[in-house]
Amino acid sequence: MMLNINLSWSALLVILVSCFTASGYINPILPGANPDPSILRVGRDYWLVVSSFEFTPGIPIYHSIDLINWTLHSHALTRPSQLSMYMVPQSLGVWASTLRYHNGRYYISSEKLDNYPTTYPRGFYVWSDNIASGVWSDPVYFDNPGFDADLFWDDDGTVYLSNTRAIVFNGPHAVSSYISKIDLATGNTLTRPEVLVNSTVPWIEGTHIYKLNGTYYLFTAAGGTQTNTHQEQAFRSSVGPTGPWEPCPWNPIAHNPNGVAVQNTGHADIVQAPDGNWWAVLLARRNQGKFAQLGRETYLVPVTWQDGWPVFNNYQPIAEVMPGLYNITRPKLWIDNFDQRGSSELDIGWYTVRTPYKSRYSLRERPGYLRIYGNYMNLTEVASPAVYLRKQTDFNATWSTSLEYYPGEQDVGEAGAVLWLTEQYNQAIGVRSCDSDPANRCIVTTTNTGANLTFIENLVQIPNNGSVQLYIKAETDQYSLGYSVGNNSTATPTYLISFPNSLIPQSLSYSGYYFGLYSTGRSVPNLVPADFAYARVDVAN
Repeated sequence: MMLNINLSWSALLVILVSCFTASGYINPILPGANPDPSILRVGRDYWLVVSSFEFTPGIPIYHSIDLINWTLHSHALTRPSQLSMYMVPQSLGVWASTLRYHNGRYYISSEKLDNYPTTYPRGFYVWSDNIASGVWSDPVYFDNPGFDADLFWDDDGTVYLSNTRAIVFNGPHAVSSYISKIDLATGNTLTRPEVLVNSTVPWIEGTHIYKLNGTYYLFTAAGGTQTNTHQEQAFRSSVGPTGPWEPCPWNPIAHNPNGVAVQNTGHADIVQAPDGNWWAVLLARRNQGKFAQLGRETYLVPVTWQDGWPVFNNYQPIAEVMPGLYNITRPKLWIDNFDQRGSSELDIGWYTVRTPYKSRYSLRERPGYLRIYGNYMNLTEVASPAVYLRKQTDFNATWSTSLEYYPGEQDVGEAGAVLWLTEQYNQAIGVRSCDSDPANRCIVTTTNTGANLTFIENLVQIPNNGSVQLYIKAETDQYSLGYSVGNNSTATPTYLISFPNSLIPQSLSYSGYYFGLYSTGRSVPNLVPADFAYARVDVAN
C-alpha cells in the first residue's frame, strides 16, 4: 500500500507502523475535537467537514481516498470577510456545517453564533468550483435564522434549506428543524419555514435530506448532543422533502446504551463508496470516567439497507474496533521544527482563539523558531490572545517545547505552553519574572480547575540564561505540568503539579482539549519576544 501522506518541511510526521489487517478498522477515524461531520464523495475523493466553534481558521476540510487514512487538507473560512469572531463566547462561533456537491460546484452551508440563545444565528453558505484549491467564496446569507444548516436540491432544481431553531422556549419540542424553499443565488426565503418533522425525542437538529431510488430520506440527530439520550433517527417520504415523514421502525438507528465505551452517538451523514457500499460518519465521545477530554470525535459506521431502511453497524453498538476496511496505526510522534523554508505562515493544523486583530508571530525574524509577541490580552479573557493551538488527539501523550524568553526586571509578560479548553479553563506552564525578585526568571504554573474555578499559581526560580523545556503530560485520568532547564531535550522533566481531568468540566465546552504555545503581556503589550524552537507530541504506547 502507498500511504497518501503530505509531509511539509516544518512538520515532520513520523509513521512507525502502517499496515493492513483483516480484523477491521479503529474508531474514531478523526480523533480529537472533530464533531458534527458531514461527508461527500466526488470520484475517488472523499471530503469531510467538522465544526470549528470559536477557533480560526474555520470549518476544517479533511480528505481521504479510502475512508480510513484522512489528512487535514484546508479550511473553508480563512478570511475576516468570511468569518469575524472577536468577542464570541466559548463554544459558539461556527457550528455544524453541511458539505454538498451539485452541478460541478461544492457548497458548505453553515452559520456563526454570536449570542445564542439570546439571538439565533443567520446562516450562510460558501461555495468553491475547485475544493482541492482550498479557496472558497465569501458568504451568501440566508434569511432564515437557525443552526445546523442543510441544503437539498430536488430533481426539478428547487433548493430547500433546513435548519434548527426554537420558535418559543417551552414545551418538549420547542427546538426543532424547519424547512423552506430558497433562492440559492441570493439566499432569500421563498416559502414560509415549516416544521420539518415531529419526533418523540426532543431537540431535533443536524438534519440531512437525501433522495435515493425515488424515495426521500431524512436523517436527524435528537436528544441533545451532550446527553446520554443523543441519537440518530431516520425517516422517509414518497411525497417530497417536506414530508409527510414515516419514521424508521427501529429508530433510533444509532444510540449506544449506557456502559458502552463510545457514547453520545449522532449527527450522522451518509456516503456511498465506489463499490456500492454505504457508510455513515457521526460524532461520539470516549468518556474517561464521566469525562471526555478529547471532546466529540468523528466515527465511521457501515450502513446496510433492509426493506428500504438504513441499518447502522448491523444493529450493534458503535465501537472503537469495527469490521471491514483496514486499520492504520497512527503516528507516535509529531514535531514542528518551525523551519518553514521561506513560508511566513504556520503549517495547517494550528488554530487561534477567535479572529486575531493582527498576526502576533513571525517565522522569519529568527529562522528556525516561532517568535511570538504577546498582546495585552490575558488567556482568561473573552478575546483573541496570542495563543496558537493544536488539537489533542490521544489520551496518553506529552506536549513539549523549548522556549527562550528573557523578561526584564520591568517586564510583566509571560510565555509558555498551555492546555486549552476555554478561556475559563486553561492550564499553563510558562516563564516570567519572579514576583518576589523581578531581576530573576521563574517557572510559573497556573491552573483553573473545579466547578468554582479554583485558581492556583506556583512559581519556581530558574537560571536567568538558557532555554527552558516545558511539558504537558496527558494521561487518561490526569494532566501534569513540568519543565527542565538547559539545552538537553532528553532531560527528565520535573513535574510541578498534576490534576485529574474531572477538575476541568468538559461539559462546559462543545470542543475538546488543545495543546498550545502562548505569550501575553498580562494587560500590556509584551515587547519581549518569546522564541519557541519546536512543538512536539510524543504518544505513549
